[in-house]
Amino acid sequence: MQWAWYVEGGLAGVDPDAFVRFDGDIELGPGISLLWTPGHTDGNHSLVVNTPDGVWVSSENGISLDNWQPELSKIPGVRRYHRTYGREVCPNANTLEDSLDQYDSMVKEKTMADPCRRDPRWLQILPSTELADWKRFWPVRPTFAHGGIDYGTIKTTA
Repeated sequence: MQWAWYVEGGLAGVDPDAFVRFDGDIELGPGISLLWTPGHTDGNHSLVVNTPDGVWVSSENGISLDNWQPELSKIPGVRRYHRTYGREVCPNANTLEDSLDQYDSMVKEKTMADPCRRDPRWLQILPSTELADWKRFWPVRPTFAHGGIDYGTIKTTA
């Protein structure tokens, strides 16, 4: 089902020994982890960061907070999906063959994320590919967006 996105020779010139292979969730260091969240792709992982403001999750499983919290959405189709089917998340429709995994992964992400300090109704989830808030996209504009976050600089110990 994903053939249209396959890139022949896409790893040409990449040293396979440069990859770290692992299964499931993994802690990268104090306060930062990769959470296994299959759905968008089989090997999909979401970045989880514990900050002074609580836990943030960055994910490719949705394009706006509306996907994780459809009950708060002002996007008509997302809100209608929630009300009609009683679903607690609204997955992207681009990976139909793995939609059940994606649904479960989004619930997992919701469980990990803390409420936003600016507006506690919303969770601290950052879509890695975020829906743009452009007026011409009305009514498909994100109901709420965090913008960027900045908690310092990543440094290597080597």
